[in-house]
Amino acid sequence: MKKTIALLLAASMALTLTACGSGAKAPAGTEKAADTTAAGSAAAAAGTGTQTEAPKDLPAWPFTDKEITFYTRNSAGGSVTLSQQYLLDIVFEDGGTSLLVSDATSGGAVCVEKTYAAGGDGYTFYMSGNEMVIGEITGTFDYSLKNDFQVLGMLPSNGAPNFIGVSKTTLPDVKTMEDLVDYCKANPGKVRFAYAPDTVGEVYSTLFADHFGLDVKMTISEGSDSKPNLMGGIVDVVFWNQRDAIEYADYLVPVVALSNERSTKEELADVPCYAEKGLSDCVVPSVMFLACKNDIDESLAQAINAKWNEAVSDAISDNPSEKGQILKEYMENQDQILEPLTIEECWEIIDDEYEKIGEVLGNKE
Repeated sequence: MKKTIALLLAASMALTLTACGSGAKAPAGTEKAADTTAAGSAAAAAGTGTQTEAPKDLPAWPFTDKEITFYTRNSAGGSVTLSQQYLLDIVFEDGGTSLLVSDATSGGAVCVEKTYAAGGDGYTFYMSGNEMVIGEITGTFDYSLKNDFQVLGMLPSNGAPNFIGVSKTTLPDVKTMEDLVDYCKANPGKVRFAYAPDTVGEVYSTLFADHFGLDVKMTISEGSDSKPNLMGGIVDVVFWNQRDAIEYADYLVPVVALSNERSTKEELADVPCYAEKGLSDCVVPSVMFLACKNDIDESLAQAINAKWNEAVSDAISDNPSEKGQILKEYMENQDQILEPLTIEECWEIIDDEYEKIGEVLGNKE
């Protein structure tokens, strides 16, 4: 049956969640010690990226006659969601009708709940990002990514680096990262770092300040408040994605990319990255994965991973198929990253997320 994908926007839901603890372990046979720090490069984060061979006794591909449901916290129709949708269409093209359900109102909590409740039957999946790591560490999710879920492969996600941006209005003489560090040291407790609590933005701002031993004023600036707060002089330093760094170039100076690689955007290509500044230890992986409840049959999980990586390898190759070329163009237009990763390599990246995010959010008073 030819597969079609419908995009539905789930209704807003109120959900009270409880802590699940941050000392969780990966499913048996998948946990490895994390030894990488790259956020802008999934290949670097996963080591060599060399793929292990899939088991020889993989089950027959079962997705032929039953609806497959994929939950995502990303907005329906967004650039990340569209790329993910197309990859799903390639991998599960032999399946029955597939439903991509978007719930951008609950931070992923409702999607996680529904995916867990469905069990690991291979027909219900969640598009997981670091919100599950953050939610577990801060006690806002009922379920643990490591204890309760299995990851199956890497999803297209926004691989473009974030940037430290300095207000042109309040700090007009700060042009480089070194200028910023020197100014903060010369004016302890006065420079206002904008952050949204319990987010990667808070992690980045805290790691930067701690790395240089800076005494800065952490100022809450969330969501739609961030832009007017910068333009109105309420905050001095922001940690923004490259789209905002370009759009608001009249108001800020991007001084460093929070990545081990520079931006490919012409407007930001001259901005140095963390690796060049010896700050790789402050890079936080931020990769999205296909996940399901961890009671999925191991051989089925490996079968999905093998077919997933086949589609990914095609898309990023020098000579992709027609379908792979379309996916490749989706990702290139949105500066997205995608790598073929084994299940074990996926867990290595997640371990690094737990370590870096937990270092900041898990130790808050």
